[in-house]
Amino acid sequence: MKKLFISLLAVAALASCAKEDVIVADPGELIAFNSFVENSTRAAEDPSYGQNGQPLEAFKVWGTVNGGNGLVSIFSGANVTGTVGTDASGKPNVWTCDVKQYWIKDAKYKFAALVNAPTTANAITITNGLPTEVKGFVADGETDLLYAKNCGTNDEGIVGLASGNGPVNFNFEHLLSKVKFTVENTSVDAEQYSFKVNNIVINGYKTGNVTLATKAWDTLSNSGDYEVAEITVDANETAGTHKAECAQELLLIPGVFNIAFNVDIYNGDTKLGSQAYPIDPAPAAYTQTLKPGYAYNFVINVKVGEEITFSVDENPSWTPAA
Repeated sequence: MKKLFISLLAVAALASCAKEDVIVADPGELIAFNSFVENSTRAAEDPSYGQNGQPLEAFKVWGTVNGGNGLVSIFSGANVTGTVGTDASGKPNVWTCDVKQYWIKDAKYKFAALVNAPTTANAITITNGLPTEVKGFVADGETDLLYAKNCGTNDEGIVGLASGNGPVNFNFEHLLSKVKFTVENTSVDAEQYSFKVNNIVINGYKTGNVTLATKAWDTLSNSGDYEVAEITVDANETAGTHKAECAQELLLIPGVFNIAFNVDIYNGDTKLGSQAYPIDPAPAAYTQTLKPGYAYNFVINVKVGEEITFSVDENPSWTPAA
């Protein structure tokens, strides 16, 4: 069987009890929220939040205000629910927060939000009233982790108006990497040959801390395997490339990952052989470094070798009788 190879395509994926706390005796306009999630093109089943994945319907919000007498926390992980986008008139959908706060004219506000951050004690580092680090996030391959902030122009704060304050808009970013696998049968004329790619394993760290401002991950631990379901690519019925994709994409902590898989080759219903990749002794592993906010498609190209051909050097001859 002809040696197979992996190519990488990187696509920017450029995701308490209800109560009212009134901070002025004569409250101004209610502080409301609106959100958007950056997304990448969907192919296999996409467990991430985004237009082509799962709908974002909730997040937790932190917020501060400085009216001239120092910084005051007004939201501290409050729950916000709603629908991404705009209403029928084109206005931003206003989400519902379980804690109500109000705008003060000329005061400066800063906000940040998280989706699916751990809820354990001290899992979220708070600096000046806003989250700056998520610690101990455990990636299960299916759970997205999103972050957004809105601190006004140049992070100087949103200035409150006496009236006409719009909802605080969040543009969420993905803190994880997204991975899928595609198998391409590039055999043009070998119409009876098909392939099964199985035992697909991507190995890397499953737990880590992330600094929100830079999306940098550290303190990585708990190395382990993520398994991908078998991918079958049928024989080419017509000239060209036949493709098949994994059933579901994976959401992983960014970093270095090793990839291994096995390829079975069939002629009709008959299995002809099997080959594990990487091939021992070299390369030792297919290694890729994943970046936060990027979606990766690992393409496994499969192809039969050269066609078996025949030749005849000479015409048959007779030996004359003595």
